[in-house]
Amino acid sequence: MKAFWTLGVAVVLSGCVAGNGADTSTSREVTVDGARMIVTQKADTQLYGFMADADGTYSRTVVGQGRALLVSGAADQDMAVRAMGVFCGIAADPADWDTDYVHQFDGTQDFQFSGLCP
Repeated sequence: MKAFWTLGVAVVLSGCVAGNGADTSTSREVTVDGARMIVTQKADTQLYGFMADADGTYSRTVVGQGRALLVSGAADQDMAVRAMGVFCGIAADPADWDTDYVHQFDGTQDFQFSGLCP
């Protein structure tokens, strides 16, 4: 899912499609190609996005508060996308995410997708 806002600033968010489920946090371990990761749905957390200012300079920043899916322990974005797919029970091809922004927390193997599983 991508959202673009105008008013001099563009915001791009990507992630699981938001579902109509209850606003609760859920975690479980998933395994992809022998790699074990913890995936957590959070009902209320800071959401990160990639923003461009009026000069076209991009930066990662908090863009709001809401639902997110966190993958902890992924070696890279491709592995995080695959783990998200396993957790959500959906087909998630990393090639489909190559131009989407997936937030990686600095210095970690933790990735964030906005929204919750369907």
